[in-house]
This record gives sequence, structure tokens and C-alpha cells, in this order.
Amino acid sequence: CVCVCVCTHHYTPLLSSGEYLFDHRNGSMLRQWLVDEFVGGNTALGLPFVDGLFIDDFWCSNKLNGSCSDPVQGPTEIDPHSQEDMGLSDEDILQLTQEWLTTMTAVQQKTISMGKFTWSLLPGQQNANASPTMVHQANCAAFLRGACRSNNPYVSMPLVLGLDPGNKTHVLPNLDQELAAFLLARVDYAYAGWGVWCVSLAIHLSLSL
Repeated sequence: CVCVCVCTHHYTPLLSSGEYLFDHRNGSMLRQWLVDEFVGGNTALGLPFVDGLFIDDFWCSNKLNGSCSDPVQGPTEIDPHSQEDMGLSDEDILQLTQEWLTTMTAVQQKTISMGKFTWSLLPGQQNANASPTMVHQANCAAFLRGACRSNNPYVSMPLVLGLDPGNKTHVLPNLDQELAAFLLARVDYAYAGWGVWCVSLAIHLSLSL
């Protein structure tokens, strides 16, 4: 196997590939840099015209979380053989996940102290799961009743409501009903957008042109 960057039997020969991860077990020096410079510095939240960050993906441990499927335990959306390739034991994955959680807690506290936001602070987005609140015929009445209650979470937290993109022959099939629910439920901070993944609508529209 001859590879340009990373060479294991899991990668295609001569295909440049590289995935880089922080080891959150490295202690306070790394964590302080991530919090104060990488996130809170003048290339991110430290800029006056940056209101927040969309921080995606996470570490998952079978020992801590029960099971992991994105695609396996370890860092999400990374090659499924990452644990083997990095020589990590299950205990290593557990420690990395716990330390990543500590880092993310510090990042969220820093973000709030600066008056900014991150995706994972939005209701329903704790794991950066890209799944906005979806309102449809089966749950519309319950959703609107909940929005009328005094303990409605969207009074103090932003609402992220998804729009069903439909398909290439029937784009945005429930737009009127979804917008009505959005306008009835929204308070000071609310956003409406495309379903689960925004690329869905772009694909459908491109196919229908």
C-alpha cells in the first residue's frame, strides 16, 4: 500500500487522506486554548459580527453511551476503523469522550458569557443532530398547545422549526401549514429552514429544473 498521507489497508492507495483530531486528555493547556483562542478569539466569537457557531459532531463511547452508530464508537463521522488506526482501547475512547464533554461544557460556558450561541444550546440540538422541530398533521395540535403554555421552552430559548422539503415533483408540500405553526409559536428568537438537512431541498430543486 502506497498512500500519499495516511497509509493503512483501509484507505485507497495513492489517495490523499488525512483526518485530524484533538486529544482532549491533554489537559487544561489544550482546553484553555480551544476555549479562549479557537472559539473565543478574534477568528470566531471574539469578532463583533459573529453571533454564534455551529459546532458539529462529537465523541461517543460504548461504555458511556451504551452504543454508538455514527458510524462506530469514537469520533463521529470519521473512518469506521479510526479506533484501530489510532491504536485506542475502549478505555481510551471512554476517557476521550469524557474529556471532550468537559471541553464542550467549557466552550458552552464561554459562549454564554460572551452573549453568543452555539447550535448545541438550541432545544433539541444537544448532540448537534441537525434535526429541527418538525410540525406535521399528527403532532400539530400538540405542538401549538405546548406553545401556549407558560412553560413553553421557546419563551427563553430559540425555536428551530424545519420545513419539509418534499421531493423533486412536490417541493415544500406543507409550507402554508408549517409557516402558520411557526408564526403562531415563535417568540423573540425563531428560525425556519429546510427539514433535517438543508441540502435536501437544493437537490430536489436542482432535479426539478
